Amino acid sequence: MLKAVKKIGEIYGGDNVDRFISPFPSSVFLKDKPQQIRLIEVAVKYDKNFFLKSIQESRFANDPKRLLYKGVIGMDQKVKSPTLFLSNSTKKSVEHQLFRKLENYSKSILKFKDPFLKGFSTFLSQNVENIIKKIKGISSDPPLFAYIVSFSFEIEDEFFYPIDVPQIVNAFLRLNKGKSGKKITCSVCGKVATSSGKRLSDIEVFKFSTMEKLGFIPGMNKNNVDKIVPICEECYAKIQLGSNIITQKLDFKFYYKDHVWIIPKSLSSSDESIKSVIKILSNDNSASLDKDVMKRRSVFENRILGKTTELSDLVQLDFFFYRPNSSQRKIVLHVTDVPPTFLKEIGDQFKFITKKYKSIAGDWFEYSLNSIYDVVIDNFQNPNTKDFYSFVESLLEKKNISEKLLISHAMHKIRSVLYGPKFKKDDEVFHFSTLVYETMATIDLFKKLTGKHEGRKFTVEMLSMEEKELDAKVNAFLGNTLDTTEKKAYFYLGVLTGRLLDCQKKKTTSGKAPFYDQLKGLRMKEKDFKSLYAKLINKMTEYSNGDNDCFFDTKTTNVLKRICAYTLASTKKWELGTDEANFIFTTGMVLNFSEPLRTVKGDN
Repeated sequence: MLKAVKKIGEIYGGDNVDRFISPFPSSVFLKDKPQQIRLIEVAVKYDKNFFLKSIQESRFANDPKRLLYKGVIGMDQKVKSPTLFLSNSTKKSVEHQLFRKLENYSKSILKFKDPFLKGFSTFLSQNVENIIKKIKGISSDPPLFAYIVSFSFEIEDEFFYPIDVPQIVNAFLRLNKGKSGKKITCSVCGKVATSSGKRLSDIEVFKFSTMEKLGFIPGMNKNNVDKIVPICEECYAKIQLGSNIITQKLDFKFYYKDHVWIIPKSLSSSDESIKSVIKILSNDNSASLDKDVMKRRSVFENRILGKTTELSDLVQLDFFFYRPNSSQRKIVLHVTDVPPTFLKEIGDQFKFITKKYKSIAGDWFEYSLNSIYDVVIDNFQNPNTKDFYSFVESLLEKKNISEKLLISHAMHKIRSVLYGPKFKKDDEVFHFSTLVYETMATIDLFKKLTGKHEGRKFTVEMLSMEEKELDAKVNAFLGNTLDTTEKKAYFYLGVLTGRLLDCQKKKTTSGKAPFYDQLKGLRMKEKDFKSLYAKLINKMTEYSNGDNDCFFDTKTTNVLKRICAYTLASTKKWELGTDEANFIFTTGMVLNFSEPLRTVKGDN
């Protein structure tokens, strides 16, 4: 990853200002949520001397980097920029947070011989108390919100931000220049060169728990940081520039609070393939694309899976999923060396699965990563995303998934929908069915991507010709997944149960269909399934007397009854776990009138 970030920096280049400035404070949580930060602008007029014009809350400039913020990182509390951060989380007073910082900055620029800087230094030292007093009136004390405090300069009737003033920029660069000067063997390029004297974790895309962070290793301090990850000045500059490109152009929203960086790596000596990828995927001008988020797809999916045909085959992509928090980013998942051909195949299979399940579920069905998220995540307010990311990793690496794990999550949610305290009648129809479709679709997706063969074609020999014919259609429809009499027994019992429940729902004005009470909360075992058949037939007979709206006397239904009875009776080994058995059963419930099981009045 180091070399990939460095390569991007080499390609795009930039100057020292691009390297050092950061648009927002080093607090990653705030940086990733800039809407939570406000700006206090201290307006100063310069005409040989400096005069305070006004201090007021203002909007951020179109380019926040013009404020020339230099993040205060780790133990380094020396402020080297005229732009300061006023926190609302420390409960410290405005004076406590700003007084020393303004004085330190005033002293730091006083050592330069430039008259402008000397005058600005004098102005700060003479007006620091007045500035703080006025800021208190805006922010309250201690502050209720997080603020950036910065200066603007009126010079000859024109207004400038710090980055527009050459004297301020020159001082900024000189104050932030590394002071190591010692020779090291660079861990990136391998050359013996002058050390940057900087920590890798000072660079934006490496702000997570890296070994060279102060306090990471006992006895660690600024003076021996080069012993862990030594980086020369040249490589460090290029990595900083590459980091800027990634955070500005290749940072995409994912699910929950998470984001993903996409880092391209070239397989050839040409730089054009990397430039092309960044241009195609860049999050600039993204509004029209990202409207599709309303269709249950993340920004990541719209950008990546939607544009794979345009990506060069001469690159591979690294995916770095992270979650912001109060002090540093948490690495959620890192997948490396993904070729665009993989992504194209994933995108094509998403379309295939969507088309297939639209024909079963209806036009509302749209398969996306949100389908997996919906099945796997239990608490959307505070989700445990570990298993979700295991499926994302398997997807990007085209690996098999644990179907048992997926089904376990699905059954947990299905039970909570149908038997939870907040049951709503609409859930019985929509959410319950949606979970089944999403789980089936996900299993289908990974079978397609990993080349996992369909189950062996299994026929129950003792069935009649018409029973075999219907069973063969079901086998083809479900990809031969019902490859034992046990699985067939669960499925056909579910189909008949679904038909009875549909009939009861027509006759029930509120609440659940009564027969749900016979399903043991969908935790049925062998004896429960066996005993359920008799209860089911008796109830169907009861509803059939004088009322055929439920289609219980049709030829198709009678064939289903015979197949179900035979497979239940002929199953000798009941081997499936509770979740898997009940999931096959619920699949039958949801598909009870789907092709090839569809029944119409007059089928007799």
